[in-house]
Amino acid sequence: MKKSVFAGVLGLSLALALGVGVAGAAWYTGKRAESHLDQTLGQINGVLQALREWDGDAVPVIDLMESKRGVFSTTRRYRLTLTPPKGVTGAAPQEIRFIDTLDHGPFPLQRLKAGKYAPTMVAGRIQLEDTATVKDWFAKADGKVPVAGEYSIDYSKQYAARVDVRAMTLKHGATHLRVWNMTGHVAYSADRQRGIVQWQADKLSVLSQGNRHSGIELVAPSWRYELSRTPDGARATQQKLAFKTGTLAARNRPFWILEDTSLAFGTTQAGRLWGAEAGIEIGAFRGWGKGSDTDLEHASLQLTAAVKNWDLNAARALVGTSAALANRDYPTEYGADAQQLMASMALHLQQFLAGGPTLASSLTVRTASGTSAMKLDLALAAPDPTQLPLQSPLHGMLKTLDFSMALSKPLLRDVIVMRQGPPGVAVPRAAQRMAAARQADAIAAALVNRGLASINGDALLARVRMAAPGLVESNGAHMPFDTFLGHVSGMLRRAD
Repeated sequence: MKKSVFAGVLGLSLALALGVGVAGAAWYTGKRAESHLDQTLGQINGVLQALREWDGDAVPVIDLMESKRGVFSTTRRYRLTLTPPKGVTGAAPQEIRFIDTLDHGPFPLQRLKAGKYAPTMVAGRIQLEDTATVKDWFAKADGKVPVAGEYSIDYSKQYAARVDVRAMTLKHGATHLRVWNMTGHVAYSADRQRGIVQWQADKLSVLSQGNRHSGIELVAPSWRYELSRTPDGARATQQKLAFKTGTLAARNRPFWILEDTSLAFGTTQAGRLWGAEAGIEIGAFRGWGKGSDTDLEHASLQLTAAVKNWDLNAARALVGTSAALANRDYPTEYGADAQQLMASMALHLQQFLAGGPTLASSLTVRTASGTSAMKLDLALAAPDPTQLPLQSPLHGMLKTLDFSMALSKPLLRDVIVMRQGPPGVAVPRAAQRMAAARQADAIAAALVNRGLASINGDALLARVRMAAPGLVESNGAHMPFDTFLGHVSGMLRRAD
């Protein structure tokens, strides 16, 4: 009897101790999580302020309105304030409010209900609050909360979040952003220094109701952004935007329609050196809707570009010094200030070239008339001090120059038609095509006369490579590098 009583008392004591321990741990974790969320809020506002301006106006600000912490859960209310654009009178700031209900660890209740038993600092649920600003959002959400999400933070500072947007409309001056059925995910690991942000939606549109009534509408868009650190400590980012159909409009009418499109961009940074890779792929595009009567009606495009070993600090300083030299108030050619600026330019240029910067790009366009392609490989290096100075210092910096092009004249004609603007009543489309064809023939003849290209049927062919010091090989013929630059600059002025 005594043993059973003792066992009961012991079990009750252990249960009470365990309960008190869990409650104490939950209370302490809630306090820690609350402090952690305050720091995160400050970091978010810091990022927003780093944007300086949003469309020429003040950036949005997120405020903590209220926080009620209990033993096992905490309720927090946030306010996102959008200030009216400059010059708009009588408009009050827009407030969007959210309610955040977070369960304390080490075993948050909502994770236990979901069958997740790993210790976690906090698990929260956040949803939009019904206010006057978002009444229409709730009206379009069929009685459900239009914006809601959930998140968790574990003890090793790994973040995970999901947000669902059923319907959302943001207005900032004349600009309207609309989103339909968007789902977003965020994951970040502080230990691994790796983060991922991605979302996908049924449709997204940005419309400016200004003088031009311009805008863009994306069907089935998705976006992914990844930030990471490489083993050697370099910082790397990758992001990609893709959509099924994209429509660009002006004056309430579409002028470009893109299908099966993706845009990718990535960067790496190690110390002072920076690299980037970009790619654009368009499955099909057409201009100004149907009936444009060009081979671009169902054209496809692939564009890639990559730079490596670029010293951004030196490049910015070089550009700034060049601008200062060009914007002097008086044209003193050999004044002390000019000599100082030129000396600074030489120093920045030497620093920029020390890393061995490179550029590689390629473009492929496929149309009904055939395939056109361009490719460029360029590498720079510090000039060899043992070589005699050339008239063009650029040639001494060129370590690699390799350019090739196969351009169809029908594509050049269609591009010229596009530059002339959409068809009007005064100039029929047939007349535009004939004029563009004559202009394309004139450009082709000028390229051939300058030794920059050759003609093979309807194709313009070009190949440019470095030859001996001071010489360039262009389509099998050699010419001084300065003569080559003069021909190129003359063609560029002709194109303008």
